[in-house]
Amino acid sequence: MQIPAYPKTGFGGSTEKINSAFSYGYQGPGTELEKRARGVDSLAQTVHTLTGIKFNGAAIIDFAGFESVVKTLGGVNMCVDERAESIHLGIDKKGKIYKLWYKEGEGIQDLPPGAKAVVHEKGCRRMSAELALDYARIRKSLSDGDYGRQRHQQQLIKAIAKEATSKGVITNPLKLNNVIKAAGKAFVLDTQGIPVEDFIFTLRGVAAHDLVLIKTNAGKFNTQRVNGQEFEQLSEESLQMLGAVRDGRLAEFVISNPQFIAKT
Repeated sequence: MQIPAYPKTGFGGSTEKINSAFSYGYQGPGTELEKRARGVDSLAQTVHTLTGIKFNGAAIIDFAGFESVVKTLGGVNMCVDERAESIHLGIDKKGKIYKLWYKEGEGIQDLPPGAKAVVHEKGCRRMSAELALDYARIRKSLSDGDYGRQRHQQQLIKAIAKEATSKGVITNPLKLNNVIKAAGKAFVLDTQGIPVEDFIFTLRGVAAHDLVLIKTNAGKFNTQRVNGQEFEQLSEESLQMLGAVRDGRLAEFVISNPQFIAKT
């Protein structure tokens, strides 16, 4: 897609994957917060160019932040819908877990003798922060690749919301503060000047079970080749969905297109 020019970093614009938009704003001098702010600004402008959607604020949380939050909550309940093999964690016969790294074309690196990759088998269970995050990062062993990973990431977000709601975190200032501290610098939330505690407190009446998550392209691949490279393009229906978001008609769209609802 077309990523517009971003003069703040000297980027002149290009046509490529949308996930490059953040990096073109992030590059250059400044503090980590300033660079992230530019990255979000560039991404927001890119989405606006494509859809017309304007953003009033944004939140950024990295993997470390997610893991810290789930650890503070004491874990989450997850249901594995498809056998998934990790490329980030290994486990030995004693149950000790090792953090690993993956090299494209060569597989898992630094796996200790006698250890094997962690495998998430089908079924519902309580997951630690480490295992829940790992499950949400896997895509290579899934039948639907990136779409499966997106589905599991949405599942994790919903599981965190359920856990927070069930333990009264949103309505308990002390517990809420502990979760915010757990995320630490890994979590950046733009609330337009409203204290984060007040912002989250307004969500106290929103039950996690009421969250409805949706997926682009109804979870189906729409691969196109451009200049010798393969890209996933938004379908016409997905553009209609984003137009519904812009115009405040998303509920109407989802009712007419239930295939866009993510089953988490």
